Amino acid sequence: MSAFAYKCFVNIASLCNCRCDRTTGEGPDIKQRHPLLNAFQEDILDIPYLNDPEVLDFLRERYEQGYIYTYSGSVLVVLNPFDQVKPDVHGSKLIREFSDEIIQECINNTNAASIAAITNLAVLPRSMKHTILISGESGSGKTETCKSLVLAFGSSMEEDCLPEAAKQMHQLLLHKLQLAYGILDSFGNACTLTTSNSSRYGKLIELQFGLRYNLVNCRIQTYLLESSRIYTQQANERNFNIFYEMIAGTNAQEMRELKMLPMGSYHFLNQGGQVSTEEISVYKQRFGELKRNLREIGLGGDAFQDVQRVLIGILTLGQLQFFNNGDSDSNALQQANESVWENASILLGLNKADLVRILTVKTLITPLKETFQVQLSPQYSEAARDATVKLIYRLLFDKLVGDINNLLVAEER
Repeated sequence: MSAFAYKCFVNIASLCNCRCDRTTGEGPDIKQRHPLLNAFQEDILDIPYLNDPEVLDFLRERYEQGYIYTYSGSVLVVLNPFDQVKPDVHGSKLIREFSDEIIQECINNTNAASIAAITNLAVLPRSMKHTILISGESGSGKTETCKSLVLAFGSSMEEDCLPEAAKQMHQLLLHKLQLAYGILDSFGNACTLTTSNSSRYGKLIELQFGLRYNLVNCRIQTYLLESSRIYTQQANERNFNIFYEMIAGTNAQEMRELKMLPMGSYHFLNQGGQVSTEEISVYKQRFGELKRNLREIGLGGDAFQDVQRVLIGILTLGQLQFFNNGDSDSNALQQANESVWENASILLGLNKADLVRILTVKTLITPLKETFQVQLSPQYSEAARDATVKLIYRLLFDKLVGDINNLLVAEER
């Protein structure tokens, strides 16, 4: 099965709940049943009678035989294997093996043109733009499939017809794109109820190819970042990976210098539950990989230290406790907040007085241009704080994506 067709994801959990009994005929509104097709059949459209139970049984049968890819006409249905896929499944050797087969299918059947157009760059009109849509439920494997797809297109370069400089640029851009994926996994992914590394944003990846299908330019556009995850998470879910990775991977001396607290002490990180020792070990390993990726792509050093300061500043703002002046414990809370205001303003590079005013005071302007300042209630101050950290993180994420795009532009040779 080719790995380059349009991809539509089906959550395997739905298959486990929808199997019907073929011997008794019991099932949802099905009057006639046929023997299950051989699992080696590759197209759902080959099923004599198309209905939900038949399709789900067919997909599950293939899944149990180890086939995660199944055609549905020009659409490719993918079932998440919840395991590492063997390297040869998406390797360049297998890609080349399918090239001749797809071209021959196009010759024999004009209806296969839509499949061929997205399975092999060799049969694409050179001047046309093409789009592949990857969709599916959370945890269905969209992110990993996208990585495999980009790698597959990167293997379509006609090496024998290219000068050495073009080959090197192709490999460099492909490598940088893979590094970018790892970086965005830290800043845009989080642990959810369905998967431990779910993308909490959408993305559009643009790949521009030369006449010999060599990569000449890349660009990543992101949208719909779930920035509310910064300040609230439900039980058994996590904030964005980068916060846990940063704390787990920072040594004691750096933590003191950056005024970092233990992971469980931050309000923005402990709402989903305690982080296990195994998770901390994984986060620590990922942080090392993240620093290597940033350094290799050209965003390490002082640039990443500035990013760390902003991230810690966001977490520090989450430690603020808002109160009414008349509360019995207001003096104690005010003293506790003083160090938080101080640390947050230093980390974020803001004036302390301005930061306090932004989060605790509302300015009103009357029709007569008179200005009044009103003290916000604790609830409104907390809402202002949450809106501020959302904005800061979204701007940081957008800046990171922009810096990555600047490094994905081919250099003049």
